[in-house]
Amino acid sequence: SLRFFCYEGFELIGEVTITCVPGHPSQWTSQPPLCKVAYEELLDNRKLEVTQTTDPSRQLEGGNLALAILLPLGLVIVLGSGVYIYYTKLQGKSLFGFSGSHSYSPITVESDFSNPLYEAGDTREYEVS
Repeated sequence: SLRFFCYEGFELIGEVTITCVPGHPSQWTSQPPLCKVAYEELLDNRKLEVTQTTDPSRQLEGGNLALAILLPLGLVIVLGSGVYIYYTKLQGKSLFGFSGSHSYSPITVESDFSNPLYEAGDTREYEVS
């Protein structure tokens, strides 16, 4: 024999106990029962409350939602570009340290050794006999 039960909040539909009748083939005395939600019990024991409703006219549609995202993003891009252009063009400085021209002139080979910094000191000639 099999005995069936349902969890709290459900009701048993069918026989609580079914028995196997021996034979060839064996059979049960009835079909297995089902557990069904007891709606009346749930509604009696719980109070359903609506916490907030949304007015359909106040919901954001797809176009309005895209506008709400893209407009501030575009504004940030325009302001950031303006600040970058101000510092690079009007101030003559790059924000990232890259510059188109170097602030020094290239050193040529001839001028390297005419610089007093490269002179090691007095030069002396010795005659060996």
